[in-house]
Amino acid sequence: MLLLPTLLFAPFLAPPQDPPPPVPEADNEEDLPPPSPEESSSDDEDSSSGGGDGSKDPDTEQPVQHVPPEEALKALKDAVKEKDAVLLASTIQTVGRTPDKAVAKQIAGFMRHKDPFVRMEAVKALRFNEDPSVVGLLLRQRKNKVILEDPEVGKEYIYALGQHADKKALPILTDDLRTSGPDREITAAKIVSLGRIRETASVEALMDVMVSGGRGSARRGRRGGGGMPFSGELQTSLTVLTGEDIGGSSSDWQAWWNDSKKKFKVDKEEPQLPRKMKVAWTLQWLSPEDKDAAKKKLRKAIKALDDLGGIGED
Repeated sequence: MLLLPTLLFAPFLAPPQDPPPPVPEADNEEDLPPPSPEESSSDDEDSSSGGGDGSKDPDTEQPVQHVPPEEALKALKDAVKEKDAVLLASTIQTVGRTPDKAVAKQIAGFMRHKDPFVRMEAVKALRFNEDPSVVGLLLRQRKNKVILEDPEVGKEYIYALGQHADKKALPILTDDLRTSGPDREITAAKIVSLGRIRETASVEALMDVMVSGGRGSARRGRRGGGGMPFSGELQTSLTVLTGEDIGGSSSDWQAWWNDSKKKFKVDKEEPQLPRKMKVAWTLQWLSPEDKDAAKKKLRKAIKALDDLGGIGED
């Protein structure tokens, strides 16, 4: 069912702007490239005039508001005064991505807040905040135990480092890449995020994980199948960095690396990726609203096919 809409929108695939779990195979409704700004705005118009009552779904994220920095700071200050963690988290979600140094610094302070939801929204806000000061603010959190000891917030923190694609994050992303134990999800996030850091050191770190995790494993690693740990994540990040589509075989990757490492250099631009990998990789780094817009775009395409005679039912 998803083949036709995917092919229809394939020409619009674009590189990611700037991480949400390990990169999946994109055979579901997310198998879709990011929308153009014009299509995003038309989706908004459709949703506001499509016969609904205009009410908001309480489970959806608050829309990001692009307000002047002084207004964002005032909103955050007022939310702190209310001593309501839900209100504060919602305010951070709404104005925390304002690209301003003072706003970013204020948001970074909430990464030590006692409420985990506030901490999570602070990390998400900085992940997609484009102010140049954000990278430094994130790097200073490398020893923040309230973040790193929370698997969900810690994982989002790692994706935030990958989102900004700054090589200064390499010491954090390459440190303590455990292939077992409670830190497995953090390691998976680091492996995916290393694909954003286009440096030879990223490839070296990924190959070290593959070599250490590949000993004694089956030739074709599969997640959940007793094969090499993080096979899918390693394959994706290595392909993104090297342009080599070798598959999930650790021995094949090791053979390639042994032949290539002395002269290998990472290109500045990402290579052309296999279709499914490209879609999943692009979606990995889309902002939440862009990802939602992409889903809306796919649903509209499927409905259009259904209206033409049930093509979307297959």
